[in-house]
Amino acid sequence: MNKQQVTKAIEKVLNSSKIGVLSTAHHNKPNSRYMVFYNDDLNLYTKTNINSLKVEEIENNPDAHILLGYNETTNNSFVEIDATIEVVKDQ
Repeated sequence: MNKQQVTKAIEKVLNSSKIGVLSTAHHNKPNSRYMVFYNDDLNLYTKTNINSLKVEEIENNPDAHILLGYNETTNNSFVEIDATIEVVKDQ
């Protein structure tokens, strides 16, 4: 696959899969939870309570892993993303 085909395949998964797993670190141990993700031009967003533990985890260590897809796609495709994430407080 060329880069354009890969990008299209990723976009297809991100647009069809809304529920995924966000993994962060808590005291240097993995902490994973299901989240609802929104894709905006290959930028993923999710909502949470500003006072949640995950916000503290992100502020202490912005390295994260996201897993989306598989069950929601027709061919069981999925994406795994190693990401640097940030807390965005605007609407």
